[in-house]
Amino acid sequence: MAPRVSITPVVRPYIAIVVATIAAGSAASYVAFRADDPVGRIRERYLSAMTYAEFTASDTSRQGLWREVEQRVPSSPAVDVSSIDAARRRWRLLVVAENSCTDAANTLPYLAALADRSPFIDIRVLRKADATDLLAAHPLGERQATPLVLVYDPEFTLRGAWIEHPASLRSMIASLGDTLDRDSVRARVRAWYREDAGRSALRELLGIMERGGPRSDSSSTKPPACGS
Repeated sequence: MAPRVSITPVVRPYIAIVVATIAAGSAASYVAFRADDPVGRIRERYLSAMTYAEFTASDTSRQGLWREVEQRVPSSPAVDVSSIDAARRRWRLLVVAENSCTDAANTLPYLAALADRSPFIDIRVLRKADATDLLAAHPLGERQATPLVLVYDPEFTLRGAWIEHPASLRSMIASLGDTLDRDSVRARVRAWYREDAGRSALRELLGIMERGGPRSDSSSTKPPACGS
């Protein structure tokens, strides 16, 4: 039988120091590993973000507009998601938005309905204050704009960014130039959103997923501000 080793009170403090040093080194190594793991960080950030229901319930700003658009969603023409479902790749859309934003209110309800229709599309939402780095990394021309939709593939690799407006709406606003006053432009934008019923934004986002590659629109045309 091996002799029993007795740890004297004098030795115990040194053992404690060694154990603490090893633990601290392990923790530091773990932190360093996490710092070099951007995919892991975005995965955790995505999973901790709000669901669409949590986002819409968290603020009453412009709630009437959100409810109005949500009521139009069931009667809007369906956008084809068969190619996404057939590919069986899960897509995660991380949205940066505010309840007070007109563009978000006219886009997110349709996007949420799209995610409800397909088991391969999921969305989460961050507020601007919680995503300043993402907005800075994905500007629209020289400015930051919402809603910003970041499209991640099953491995949480970023495949594209969709910003603020569908391209067709941005073109319409640009074509108006200074021919109309601000209130008239806002009225045109509202009418466009009602007629389009989310189709343009969804098709552009589905295009990013179908291509599986990045799409970036750096147009600097300045539309009416969110909240108008």
